[in-house]
Amino acid sequence: METSDSGKPQRISAEERTRLVSLFRKSGLTQVEFARQNGIKIHTLHQWLYRSTAKRRPKTTFRELAMPSIRVPGGWVAEVVLDSGMTLRVDTDAKPELISFLIEKLRRGSC
Repeated sequence: METSDSGKPQRISAEERTRLVSLFRKSGLTQVEFARQNGIKIHTLHQWLYRSTAKRRPKTTFRELAMPSIRVPGGWVAEVVLDSGMTLRVDTDAKPELISFLIEKLRRGSC
């Protein structure tokens, strides 16, 4: 599926990629097994899955809140609870970029 008879890389349409990703999700197979059975390189399948998941996941956005000036030595001052039930607690020194990074990691389960 990935190469033509001449050995040149073969382009797969967006519709075909969507169909294969859907088939993989329903298959119950590992990525390696599915790729092998369908003649797809594992890294290609992995990229398709990553992109399809990234498109479905809402982008994390922040809104500034007016908060009283609080300082809790050694403690946390804000808490973010994700849909999965995971909780992220941060202190006043946490940068928005770090918070966003941690939320994405928690959503993916890679922390």
